[in-house]
Amino acid sequence: MKWTRYLKDRFLYLFSFICFYFLSLYLFYIFRVSFLCVFLISFFFLFSFLFWFLYDYFKKKHFYDDLMAKLERLPQKYLLVELLERPSFLEGELLYQVLIESDKDMNEHIKTYQRKQKNFKEYLELWVHEIKTPLARCFLLLHQNRQPHAKELEQALMEIENHVDQVLYYARSEVSEKDYYIRKVNLKTIVNKVMVRNQDAFIYRKIHLELHDVDTDIYTDAKWLEFILNQIVQNSLKYCDKEEGRIVISKEIDSNGTKLSIWDNGIGIKKEELPRVFEKSFTGSNGRLGKVSTGIGLFICKNLCEKLGHQITIESKQNEYTKVVITFGNNPYYDVIERNE
Repeated sequence: MKWTRYLKDRFLYLFSFICFYFLSLYLFYIFRVSFLCVFLISFFFLFSFLFWFLYDYFKKKHFYDDLMAKLERLPQKYLLVELLERPSFLEGELLYQVLIESDKDMNEHIKTYQRKQKNFKEYLELWVHEIKTPLARCFLLLHQNRQPHAKELEQALMEIENHVDQVLYYARSEVSEKDYYIRKVNLKTIVNKVMVRNQDAFIYRKIHLELHDVDTDIYTDAKWLEFILNQIVQNSLKYCDKEEGRIVISKEIDSNGTKLSIWDNGIGIKKEELPRVFEKSFTGSNGRLGKVSTGIGLFICKNLCEKLGHQITIESKQNEYTKVVITFGNNPYYDVIERNE
C-alpha cells in the first residue's frame, strides 16, 4: 500500500484535524493562553496524532502488502484465504470475514457441481455398458445371417462401437487415475488384440498389414493402451483408403525406452496442421473431405498417454505417409518394483 494512496483515503480526516488545530490556536489566542502552554498542548497533540497516524498506516500496509504478495505468488488464487493471518483492525477483519464466507459458499457450489458431474459420469458409464449389449447382439445376428451389404453394416456397427468407447474413455479421462493398473505387460499381446478387433476392417478395406516383431515387455495399463492403439489404427484405416494401402507396426528400443510406431501410406496431414492434431475437436482439412471426424480421438490418446507416463508424437507428409510413435520411457521406479517382486 502506497503512502500517497493512504493519504488520499484519509484526506477528510487530515483536513478536519488541520481545521480543528487552527481553530484551537485561534481560541488560545483569544483567551490569551500563555505561549508555553500552547506549545506544550500543540506538541502533545501533534505527537499523539502523528503516532496514531503512522501506527495505523504501517499496520494496514503490512496486512494489505502481505495480501497482495500472496495473491500474486499463488497459482491457485482461491487458496488465498487459507494463508491469510487474521488482521487486528476493523476494516481488515471485515474483509477477512467476507473472504471466509465467500470461500465457504464457493466450496459448497463446487461440491454441488462435483456431485452433479459424478452422477452424470456414472450414468454415462452405465449407458455405455448397456448399449454394448445390443451392439454385441447385432454383431452376432450379422454373423449368423449373412445378408447383402452385411460387411457394410458390420463396418457401421464397428464405427458405432468405436464412438461409444470414445464417450466412455473421455468421461473417465478426467479421473482416470482411479481406474489405472500399471503393471508389466507384453506389448505383442496388446497389439494382437487390436489387430484381431480390426481384422474385418483390414479385409473389407483391402489394407495390407505388416506386423514386425513387437514382442517386448513394458509397464502400462493394458486396457488403456489397447484403447489408444485402437484409436490410432482406426484413424490409419479411415485415411488409408487408396490402392495398395499399407499399415506397418514396429518397435524400436533405444536409450529413451521402447518406441512403438504405427505407419501408414494414407493421405497424410498438412504440415501446418500437424501441431494441432492433438487439440480437442480439431478435425483439420482431412476431416472435411467426406470423412466423418469428431477430432476427439487423438485428444483422448494424448491425454491418456500423459497420465500413463508415455509420450506420443506424430509426423506426416501430405499424400505420402503418417507415422504415430508412442514412447514407453525407462522408469527406475519400475526397476525397483521388479527387483522386489
